[in-house]
Amino acid sequence: MSLQQSVFSLRTLCEEALVGQAPEAHAKGLELVALVYDDVPDRLLGHPQRLREALERVVGAAIASTYAGEVSLRGMLEESLPDRCRLRLWVQGGPAGGTGVPLGELAVAALSVARQLFGLMGASLSQGGFAESGIELNILLELPLAGDQADADGLAVAESENLTGRLVVLREPHRLSALALSQQLRRGNAEVLRCETDAELPARLQDSGRRADLLLLGLSVRAGLGESGALLQACRRQGQLPIVVLVGSSEPRLLAALEAQGADRCLSKPLTGRELRESLRSLLGKGLPRPPADAGGNPDTARPKRAVRRDEARALEIVGGDEALAAELWRTLLAVLPGELDELRGLAVRRDWRGMRVLAHRLRGSVSYCALTDLEVAAAELERASAQQDTPSLDRALQELREQIEDLLADRGPGSAPSGPVA
Repeated sequence: MSLQQSVFSLRTLCEEALVGQAPEAHAKGLELVALVYDDVPDRLLGHPQRLREALERVVGAAIASTYAGEVSLRGMLEESLPDRCRLRLWVQGGPAGGTGVPLGELAVAALSVARQLFGLMGASLSQGGFAESGIELNILLELPLAGDQADADGLAVAESENLTGRLVVLREPHRLSALALSQQLRRGNAEVLRCETDAELPARLQDSGRRADLLLLGLSVRAGLGESGALLQACRRQGQLPIVVLVGSSEPRLLAALEAQGADRCLSKPLTGRELRESLRSLLGKGLPRPPADAGGNPDTARPKRAVRRDEARALEIVGGDEALAAELWRTLLAVLPGELDELRGLAVRRDWRGMRVLAHRLRGSVSYCALTDLEVAAAELERASAQQDTPSLDRALQELREQIEDLLADRGPGSAPSGPVA
């Protein structure tokens, strides 16, 4: 059976292939990065689903054979022809020093399937040795160009991704990741100012020629919360611009802890360029920044708390006037909300749209029984945004829901008596 060819972006496809392998890389503490160089045409014609499946298997094999450092996927233009181009995709695992190990049975099987898939596309997959640089895998393929390439240079972007006129200060200690992030930002028309070391950050934030709009800060999982928190506080003291943290982890509690230490938003690496740009655009559109946390790292003054009100009469009416049942439902909700919030954070990091929609629907039902109208509306909006896979709306709905839950729990912690409105 032959598949219908379709137009696709190799850059986006490579980014999505890595996102799909992120949990395995995170479990081993590996840096995972995709970089398709700017000279590679953006509109190509081929079989993207087959190509993505093959790349995921190759990247998975590289992750399996690497125990420290990075796994990278790079795309390069080998030759440009009038109607097609020859490309090289290079997958490498392990830093200089030799952390690559012989392939296990599962990795060998994955590469065997990948070779068959590449063969169906007229491409070839070759494996380098396990030299000091670790495992190396090379893919050579030739793909037709798809129509007009004039709009494929990253200048024509969706409004939800448009960062025109924004100055982003980028501190990413991993060199290849810094290049990839810079490219993703530039393709949203952002101006990027890179810092090579942490020591450069204060000067960059203050002497950039004009006020920066946002700090994008890449952190290592190995740095630990203490070191990461100290760096966040040092950056926060330089000004009140929003700080977005990128970390190679999808652990909800780690991301929540970093937010508590001063980050306005925490995102899990790797992520696609579209996800990064839409998240930054939605954050900048909120009119942040928030005030700096106090010396103890407590961000309680970040925003004014709101009154999350509960209609007690309505809550009692819902359960047929059974006061004991209404009280039990209220206590149960307060007890489970922290766990629901952690789960939502994890699903959002993984962009698990179905999981978010199911959890938002469940949460919507739970808060409706307790007559928390505002919280029910926020849960309904999150459910809608998840169903439509609307990233900007999802980010806004998730933040709104999170803030309401945090304010509710701050005023009425688990186990509190349910009497009186929450105000």
